[in-house]
Amino acid sequence: MSMSWSRQITCWPSGRRFKGFGTEHVIVVPKRHVRSLLELDPALGAHLLSVVQDVAQRVVDEHGGCQVLTTLGSEQHNRHLHLHVAAGDVVARFVSRK
Repeated sequence: MSMSWSRQITCWPSGRRFKGFGTEHVIVVPKRHVRSLLELDPALGAHLLSVVQDVAQRVVDEHGGCQVLTTLGSEQHNRHLHLHVAAGDVVARFVSRK
């Protein structure tokens, strides 16, 4: 997947492998500093969700499914809001595949 840009949001494929994030992993990040989802302005949030929806649709079209994830509070190690769109082999499974 190629990089996508907007005036407020950056998206890029992650070159790093994180346990549970699959072989396809795109990170979606607001350009303006936002510490977490809990501090996100509703207008920027709507735009962010629109970008995530577009990225997720591309991943679903290519891989059949994906997960969208962010972390909050003590689970959040990076103090800048970002969302992961993950798919492919070794992605953490919350539902069984039959």
